[in-house]
Amino acid sequence: MNKTILGTLLLACVSTFSAVGSAEAAETRMLYGTAYGPYLHYYDVVNQAKLQAWAECDSLSGTTTDFFTIEDAVRDGENVTITISQGCVI
Repeated sequence: MNKTILGTLLLACVSTFSAVGSAEAAETRMLYGTAYGPYLHYYDVVNQAKLQAWAECDSLSGTTTDFFTIEDAVRDGENVTITISQGCVI
């Protein structure tokens, strides 16, 4: 009886790990977008950079992740150049 239960549990664990291994076949890439615009509209410039990364992710038939990172932001007088990185699961 105990051997049967142990064997069933072992088989369940192997099946679970096999399913997890298959799910991990997806690849996450970091894509970049850069935009330039008025410093007063900083958030709009960030969104323009994000749109570039999203478009690249779409072209790879991927799905964007929920997070992004501002990699660089350089102010030039009244303007700003912003570079972001965005995760893309392919």
